[in-house]
Amino acid sequence: MSSVNVQHGLNLAWALGVTNYSITGITGIFQSSDHNFKTDKYEVRDQRGAIVAVDYYNNTEEATFEYFVSDSQTPASGNASVSASVIPNGTLFTLGADANDPISGSYWIADDTVVKRTNTEAAKVTLKATRYPNITS
Repeated sequence: MSSVNVQHGLNLAWALGVTNYSITGITGIFQSSDHNFKTDKYEVRDQRGAIVAVDYYNNTEEATFEYFVSDSQTPASGNASVSASVIPNGTLFTLGADANDPISGSYWIADDTVVKRTNTEAAKVTLKATRYPNITS
């Protein structure tokens, strides 16, 4: 029997396993995440319009998580009528992730949640969140 991920050459960090991410109040099988580090910037120009200084401020992080609706993170429960677990927008939450993943940690705020249901796929939830370094409660 062969392994699902066989690697030769470079060791790669495969994205998400079943238990890589955990959010209190969420039960599901995480499929993907996007992690964006953002800043605002102010540019200073001289009399000719050339940029002579740049000030970066207001560091924030944005993340988008996608997960399939499930009643557990273990396979084969067979329940087709599982309710989507979501956290209300504005909720402060902690994300558990691998120790080497900078997305892990406290003080994420849920911004937007979409539950998508179709007749061709499993129900999927998209959760968008923001982390502000100066907001801790």
